[in-house]
Amino acid sequence: MKRPQPEIDITVELRVHIARKYKTQAAAAKQWGCSSAFVSGVLRGNKVPNEKMLADAGFKKLPAAARYVKV
Repeated sequence: MKRPQPEIDITVELRVHIARKYKTQAAAAKQWGCSSAFVSGVLRGNKVPNEKMLADAGFKKLPAAARYVKV
């Protein structure tokens, strides 16, 4: 039986990636072509990381599973 993979906290993963590769959020933002405020928002969990950020850190976003609600 296949074990489910544990949930990844992408904010923690990106924080570690930035610390190791770029040292600062500003340097990472410049490389990714976005603002420092956007990177900060992603790391606080208020914004969704873009594809460039995810790819640079070795991740990709999977499509969400369908959810249904009875109306």
